[in-house]
Amino acid sequence: MQPYTLDELEYDVHYGYCFNLKCELLYRHLDVTLNIVQLLGGSGALLALVGNSQTTLKIVGAALAVAAAISLLVSPAAKAAAHATVKDKFTLLLGKYRTMEPSALAALIAEHRVGAPAGITLLANPACNGALLAMNRRDAIEPLTVCETLFDAFA
Repeated sequence: MQPYTLDELEYDVHYGYCFNLKCELLYRHLDVTLNIVQLLGGSGALLALVGNSQTTLKIVGAALAVAAAISLLVSPAAKAAAHATVKDKFTLLLGKYRTMEPSALAALIAEHRVGAPAGITLLANPACNGALLAMNRRDAIEPLTVCETLFDAFA
C-alpha cells in the first residue's frame, strides 16, 4: 500500500470533521423538530379533547404517532451524540495534524473511523466541499444535487 501524502491526510482530517459536524447538526435539528411536534401535538390533543373536536384529535394523534415512531426508530439524540464524539476527535487532529508524522496521522484517522457511526450519505458531498473550502481548494468544489442541498440546509 502506498503511503498517503500530507495533502490527502489533511483532506481526511477536514472531511472527518465536516462530515461528523454536519451529521451531528442534522440529527440535533431532527431531534428538536420531533420534540416540538410532540409538544405541540400533545397540547393540540388536549385542546381537541376540551373542544370536543374528533377530527382535530385524529389529525393531532396521527402526527404524534408519526413523530414518536420516527424518534424511536431513528434515535436522533443518540446519533447526534455519537457523531459529536467522533467530530471532537477530528477537532483535536485539526490542531495538530501539521506537526505529526504522516504514518502516525494516518493511523489516528483510521482509528477514529473504526467506531464511527455510518452517517447520512446525502451529507457526504457537502462535507467534501466543506473540507475543500477549509483547505482553500475552491477549484475542486463539486456541485450538489437538490437532495444534498436540502439536507445540507437542514444540517
